[in-house]
Amino acid sequence: MSIDSPWLVGRSIVDMTPDVKGIGMLGYGNPNNYVTGVETPISCRVLWIKNPRSNKQVVFVNMEICFPTQSIRTEVEKMIKEEWHLKEEDLVLTTQHTHSAPSGYTHYALYSMSTPGFCQEVLDCYSVAVVKGLKKAFESLTGGEVFFKKGCFAPEVPVAFNRSMKAYNRNIEIHVPMKIEDQNLAINREMTMLEFRVDKSPWASINWFAVHCTSIMWRNQLISPDNKGYAALYLEKYLKKEGVEDYISAFAQGDAGDVSPLYQVPYWKRFFPNKVDNEFTNARANGRLQFEKAKEILGSEGIEVKGDIENEIFYRDLGNIKVDPEYLPEYLREKEITTSPSSLGIAFLKGAENAGIDWPLELFAISIARIIQIFEVLVTSLMNSKRAIQVRRKYKAQRPKNIFVESGTKRLLGTDYVMGLILPSIVDPTVKYFKRMHKEGGLREHSWTPQIIPFQVSIIGSKAFIMLPFETSTMSGRRLKKSSMDILKHRGIKEIQLVPYANQYAGYITTPEEYTAQCYEGGHTVFGKWTLPAVQTVLKELLNEMLLEEEDRSLDKSIQPPVFSESELKIRKFSPHNY
Repeated sequence: MSIDSPWLVGRSIVDMTPDVKGIGMLGYGNPNNYVTGVETPISCRVLWIKNPRSNKQVVFVNMEICFPTQSIRTEVEKMIKEEWHLKEEDLVLTTQHTHSAPSGYTHYALYSMSTPGFCQEVLDCYSVAVVKGLKKAFESLTGGEVFFKKGCFAPEVPVAFNRSMKAYNRNIEIHVPMKIEDQNLAINREMTMLEFRVDKSPWASINWFAVHCTSIMWRNQLISPDNKGYAALYLEKYLKKEGVEDYISAFAQGDAGDVSPLYQVPYWKRFFPNKVDNEFTNARANGRLQFEKAKEILGSEGIEVKGDIENEIFYRDLGNIKVDPEYLPEYLREKEITTSPSSLGIAFLKGAENAGIDWPLELFAISIARIIQIFEVLVTSLMNSKRAIQVRRKYKAQRPKNIFVESGTKRLLGTDYVMGLILPSIVDPTVKYFKRMHKEGGLREHSWTPQIIPFQVSIIGSKAFIMLPFETSTMSGRRLKKSSMDILKHRGIKEIQLVPYANQYAGYITTPEEYTAQCYEGGHTVFGKWTLPAVQTVLKELLNEMLLEEEDRSLDKSIQPPVFSESELKIRKFSPHNY
């Protein structure tokens, strides 16, 4: 390993395709979206950057699965045990968010509902692939240069569209509402890239661009990395033809919370039959657009990254954050605003705005949710003080959401006696799954979705990478970058790259204005209306510490995620479909 170069860089690609037939895929929550075969294998790509003088390093792992989980991170950390001097804060686990890869690898019950259940085989497959990728990338470390580059898609390129215009138009930044035809403009059309060069030649890269990997829809039963996976394969194949052997390119995700690869047709058109194109063809076409842009960016000059590396990570309970008044509207700055334990709205069950016709039980479920809310608020005077405070806090934080699942406190439509729920199991697979799990004792431990989640930052020279365990909407991403830059500019940071879908998954971040629309993204913004200001509050704590010398920092790292017992996971074990 030469230390004459500014950096040591490493790369690897490892297959991570599980062989578990009948298991549900993760992303759509549709019980018919299960695995019968493989259209294109999914991969894990690793890019390693190390300063040979200080020995500080950061490793970007990008997996072609729906989202990362604490279970994967825990298994990986167990296996490596600080091998290669890799510390917890040095490792970044991200995904490109395909909805066509096997589920079952999370310990949290709600996100295993469509599997259905927990599957150790999938978790082992994914975790082992990451460790193999880390080993190969470390062994490949060699002297090289790192460049930061970016480019922008022209407006007419049909690569991405805002799927939630109703919510987007509510933002205070939008003075004149944008039309439905402007979906292509209501997104971040910029692609950013870190390129590794060895001996002045292309060697590896990772780029970030915001578009959901949902070109392939919920009817699919074949494993696929979707559009970003095809984009990576196209770029790697192109460079091989150009004489660049073993080039590795990760296509990572940006602020894609409200961004779809599909144009949203007018609502009335959804009620009429239309020709369904080959979804794999569509995914490849979208991937080719991303590939072409990445190829163009590779040919640009870029800015060489110089300096050193600093990393930090800590965990916070997002269900219990007092929001810094700085991030609130002026009329609320004198009040105490907090988040609440996670709750998912009925808008979450309906699915995304461009996903199809409304959920048939929507009106019934909304009626039940509102009756429960009225009842709970009316009887708070009869509750003990602790419970009354919890109820008031919940509705203050979550309104105007019509709450379906209180995943943080383990309640479904207002009751913790799930198997006695008024809704019959036949009406919805979520209800059926939770009734069965409650009866069998598989929902006793911890919350049903993550509450204690990681926040991580890596600074490489004058570039900062902020890792978030969420899907950020276009506008929430803009606000997060601005509030973060307001802090990090004081240590000379010139560029910030938000890295969502990192290390864990805790739903969406919408702006408070978008939240009030209660589209799908707002229904899945689980910690309530003030989730974005709460995340800004947590990042303020973390980033202010990054302004200090390492020895002067005093981050509280005592908060850690829960550990599920083997006995409960065994109860929720995946049982394959009968063929």
